Amino acid sequence: MTKIAKAEVAESLLGPLLAERTRLRQSLALLEKALGKGVRESSYAASGREDFAKYDGWLEAQGLSAGLKETERKIAEVKL
Repeated sequence: MTKIAKAEVAESLLGPLLAERTRLRQSLALLEKALGKGVRESSYAASGREDFAKYDGWLEAQGLSAGLKETERKIAEVKL
């Protein structure tokens, strides 16, 4: 029977999670660069008129932020 150390298993799980965290952070940074730093909090209404580009950016930022939060949770779980 072959035994695998807990540290080796954790290391193999961490690699993809760290890569996913980096991808999500870079995607958020690109979105913020394109639409401004407030894209995570901004409203999709601009001057009383709907701005669908801002809304799409806001919606994407919300999804990326949720994914980043979940990935951070998984990383912390594996590191225990």
